[in-house]
Amino acid sequence: SALHCVVLHLLPVEPNLPAQLRAELRSVLVQQSSQDGCGGPGAGGAGLASGGIADLRDAVGRFQSETDLVQGEIERFPDSYRLEGDPQDGAGPLMVLQRLVEDVSELARGLEAALAEALTAAWSLLEYFGERRGAPPQIAGWGDDAYQAVETFFANLREFFVSLEECWRDVKEQ
Repeated sequence: SALHCVVLHLLPVEPNLPAQLRAELRSVLVQQSSQDGCGGPGAGGAGLASGGIADLRDAVGRFQSETDLVQGEIERFPDSYRLEGDPQDGAGPLMVLQRLVEDVSELARGLEAALAEALTAAWSLLEYFGERRGAPPQIAGWGDDAYQAVETFFANLREFFVSLEECWRDVKEQ
């Protein structure tokens, strides 16, 4: 096949290309996980392995909704979170809960910013490879077709690398 011919040309120049590509991908993923402050499938490393980019967007939205729900609870029922004998401005459960909501809100803003950055980068890739044209839409403007285009692009890229590895093995075995 044509890919076997490509492998024949690359093999003398880069004999370990598939392993090198895997290592580079792994280092990018590990680096990104450590930057997010998450080593596993948590908020920052929500990872697309188990779902798609639209699932990631939905998870960020749910996280923000839960934060808003707790903030609304604090605003509507502040007396329910005060202990008897606590001063109004004391560091009781209400104050601790409010600080927690502020911290989580900051985290949610960070997740939204990271998602926007990832979507912009994905759109740039689609533009580069001729899949889309024009400026990326705002996050709220991303429709299902845009998410599907990103998913399809990365699925095709993955399929190409799997095929490249198979051809690489075939050529080395001959």
